[in-house]
Amino acid sequence: MADIRQPDELVLLTGNIAENWRKFRQEFELYMIASGHDGKPEKQKVALLLHVARKQAIDVFNTFALTEEQKADYDVVVQRFETYCSPKTNETYERYMFNSRKQFQGEAVEQFVTELKIRAQSCNFGDLRDSMIRDRLVLGITSQRVRERLLREEDLTLGKAVQICQAAEISERQIQTIAATVDGDASLANNGHKEGKRKWTQKLQVENCWVSFKLDTGSDVSIISEQQYLKLKPTPQLEKSPAVMTSYSGERIQSLGVCRVSVRYKKRKIATFMEVVQDECRPALLGGNDCEMLGLLKRVHLIEAGRKPQNEPMKEEIKKKHSQLFRGNGALPGVHTIVLKDGAKGVIHAPRRVAVAKRPQLKKELDRQVKLGFLAKVDEPTEWVNSLVIVEKANGQMRLCIDPKDLNKEIKREHFQIPTKEEILGKLENAKYFSKMDATAGFHQIQLDKKSSMLTTFNTPFGRYRYLRLPMGICSAPEVFHKTMHQFLEDFEGVSVYMDDIIVWGSTEAEHDERLEKTLERLTQVGLVLNVDKCYFRQAELPYLGEVVTQDGVKPDPEKVQAVTDMPTPTNATELQRVLGMVTYLGRYIPNLSARTAPLRSLLGKDIEWQWNAEQEAAWIGIKEALTKHPVLQYYDESKAIKVSSDASKDGIGAVLLQETKGEWMAVAYASRSMTTAEKNYAQIEKEQLSVVFACERFHSYIYGRRVLVETDHKPLISISKKQLGDAPPRLQRLLLRIQKYDLVLEYTPGKYLVIADTLSRSYPSKRTESTTESEVHIHVCAMKSGLPVSERKWEQIAEATANDEELQRVVCCMSDGTVVCPKPYLTFIDELSIVDGVIVKGQRVVVPRSMRTQMLQLVHEGHMGIEKCKRRAREILYWPNMNQDIYETVSRCDVCQVHRYAQPKEPLRMHERPNRPWAKVGCDLFYLKQKPYLLTIDYYSHYPETALLASETSGQVIIHLKALFSRYGIPSTVMSDGGPQFASAEFQRFSEEWGFDHKMSSPYYPQSNGLAENGVKVVKRLLTKAAEKGEDPYLAMLAYRDAPLNNGKTPAELLLGRN
Repeated sequence: MADIRQPDELVLLTGNIAENWRKFRQEFELYMIASGHDGKPEKQKVALLLHVARKQAIDVFNTFALTEEQKADYDVVVQRFETYCSPKTNETYERYMFNSRKQFQGEAVEQFVTELKIRAQSCNFGDLRDSMIRDRLVLGITSQRVRERLLREEDLTLGKAVQICQAAEISERQIQTIAATVDGDASLANNGHKEGKRKWTQKLQVENCWVSFKLDTGSDVSIISEQQYLKLKPTPQLEKSPAVMTSYSGERIQSLGVCRVSVRYKKRKIATFMEVVQDECRPALLGGNDCEMLGLLKRVHLIEAGRKPQNEPMKEEIKKKHSQLFRGNGALPGVHTIVLKDGAKGVIHAPRRVAVAKRPQLKKELDRQVKLGFLAKVDEPTEWVNSLVIVEKANGQMRLCIDPKDLNKEIKREHFQIPTKEEILGKLENAKYFSKMDATAGFHQIQLDKKSSMLTTFNTPFGRYRYLRLPMGICSAPEVFHKTMHQFLEDFEGVSVYMDDIIVWGSTEAEHDERLEKTLERLTQVGLVLNVDKCYFRQAELPYLGEVVTQDGVKPDPEKVQAVTDMPTPTNATELQRVLGMVTYLGRYIPNLSARTAPLRSLLGKDIEWQWNAEQEAAWIGIKEALTKHPVLQYYDESKAIKVSSDASKDGIGAVLLQETKGEWMAVAYASRSMTTAEKNYAQIEKEQLSVVFACERFHSYIYGRRVLVETDHKPLISISKKQLGDAPPRLQRLLLRIQKYDLVLEYTPGKYLVIADTLSRSYPSKRTESTTESEVHIHVCAMKSGLPVSERKWEQIAEATANDEELQRVVCCMSDGTVVCPKPYLTFIDELSIVDGVIVKGQRVVVPRSMRTQMLQLVHEGHMGIEKCKRRAREILYWPNMNQDIYETVSRCDVCQVHRYAQPKEPLRMHERPNRPWAKVGCDLFYLKQKPYLLTIDYYSHYPETALLASETSGQVIIHLKALFSRYGIPSTVMSDGGPQFASAEFQRFSEEWGFDHKMSSPYYPQSNGLAENGVKVVKRLLTKAAEKGEDPYLAMLAYRDAPLNNGKTPAELLLGRN
């Protein structure tokens, strides 16, 4: 008997106390019978009960007002525990909990029904118990297909419903088993483990350290422990993490921060972000995206509904036979000319700031593309200079783009006749096999003539460059590429070109293969390079032009109606009213609409209890089916006008493609998805732009190459789309780049008219959404942040101060959902603001909270520079309302600055020709400070000053210091001096001849001709004097001056050294 295990401790302070007591009592009574204690005296049974139930139960027992006689009565004690643990049930609440229960993903039908029966016990359903459980089973089951089968069944009983569900469940398991057997080895990429003993772990090189990772396809993030993080050398910078992480069990995982690291597996290397956690016992996890990017996992067994898996053997065979088609960069014969409209005037954009830390990588990428023949250096004047936009890829590499918004306005489009979808699909009438090919960076394979190339000139910190190939973003590019490919393949039978897609078909396998072989040979001859990942060969069915071409003919693509078919069932009257609004908007072609929606509208009556039963579910399914079929859903027609309507709600995005039919806008395709956790934290304008990107990419096959109207109910989006890319906030900048290839015209439409898009954005499918946009945007934002001269500690201080700033918190609320009125100083540019790790940024400038502005003013005025210098320095990275005025008042109130301000009027300076490179021409002058001689040397190109304390006022001392400078920065072509005795001596003349520089002297009676050096003396003397009076470090004062922007926006250090 001693081996019989006692029940677990009775828990009475947490969880469902009534359920805990019910289970404990049942287990305890079974234990008493099994152990032979059921026949013991009452007092002994009470003692055993309290002993087994343990501490919490004993504490509760001591609160019972019982006599000694009652404390020894087992039945009385049990009844008191029953009363304590089982409060009176709320029937309305219990029924709500019952009707809220849905089958969990992966939950067996038997478990689901058992849970429903348990919940029904406290609902007092009486004779209706089985019918209520049956209805909840029908409505709560996860399989839409099984639900439809149950709704078609007449006289459905609970037992019959359970039988049908279990049969479907068994069939599904059998199908999966068969599919797994047929598919073969769904192996982890070459991990070397035997079948059945495969461990989902992999050792990877993170920076210089080897770490064993558990591969977790369900994780959105990759995780390492703090101990593993500290082993990385050099230790990556740890930044504040926006992620909220929970384990599979729901446990909250605390992140110490996020760091960016390089990870290597075999020959693959990526740059990614790792969350650092404190728990040393938690294994390192590699998220799904990182697994895929490293090639550790492949989506080779993911089969979409109605789609066939890829023909991998044939693809490998083609790659070997036509290897030239899949390597290199490609260059099609001939050159393209970009034609401008008559009277077009060039636009020259000012250079945009590039973070100093990013410049070496930028220069390397520019040199690489010059070597590949994509770019060329420009040294001559050009009428057009575009802005450079840098995008960081997930693997840490750079992608260079231009912002040709102004150029596109002046380009004369080539209106080449593009075949309609009906013309192409009509040729596929007897086709049984299909192949589709896509070019690698297709536009980059079209070469430009010299004149057109000059139009694509863009500026960089290293000078101007121009594209030798057609760049992404040129509005005429789609039809140019289509025209070029059409000319190469127009005589081929069984081949069609539509924009950037090439399709080959045949009525038999032999005919298809013969046509495909001829096509591949022609593409090799013309020098085209294909993207192997986007090529599909010898398929029985294939998605093409928004449809699915199959051996049985053309079928609608289920993706274009998935947003409606997967729309979740309404759970309250508000959600139902919203959906019925969309149905009414589209329902003019639905027969008997009023009768079909009657069961749904019956729930909207006043004082009607919400009860969604089988009648409502049947009506709901019927309505969704009607919305996804003709005539409500129109067939796409290229000859008709189209527009895209998109919208974003708090947690989802929705869109619809509309086509003008008989004066009315009718739906062609629907789309919606939930937002990821990170996307839910975007500002409202960023969510709205995200919905536009989602709509364009989902409807790509319909809108690519056409000018398309896009409706949005967010007015600021209109103005931001007209600005230069560099002026947009970082997240918007990356999102705008995603749709640069489309020809869009945004139009404001009040929200009350965006009925369909609004409904889809709020009634999105509940399944987890994969988003490639989120990671790209996050990388772009992090790159922007890392380029700012703000330490991580200072960033955290600003974020904390922002959180405590009442005015800025109102700005944050306004950005997030618009529910709070925006403070007036920020109202005019609210669309230019973004939030990065708790800090508000305006473009690439940090918005400073009120509590930190005094501190920032002190930093800006460090070195006691003048008003204009301080303004230019602050404008580089800081912003707050009235910042210029605050700087003016700060400098004006500075006692040291007032004592040493210039009293005499400025004399006109003799103008020197500015050199074209750093350190080509320098000026020298001697000055005295506190009766000690100093030598000033200043670069005419960068205005970078160097000072040296002289031991004596001789030519020898001057020469020693100049030799030190020339050995550090190089020998200048020209040295300017005022002709003083130290410079006019024979010794200095010999020095100039031996070192090979030209020495020019100004008149001793007209020192202004060496004006830069004269002015430099004044500046340096003031800096050193102010530093001495304030007890500050003179070297820091010189550093502040060298790091302050000049009139051209660049600092002396940046111009001379290439860095700040």
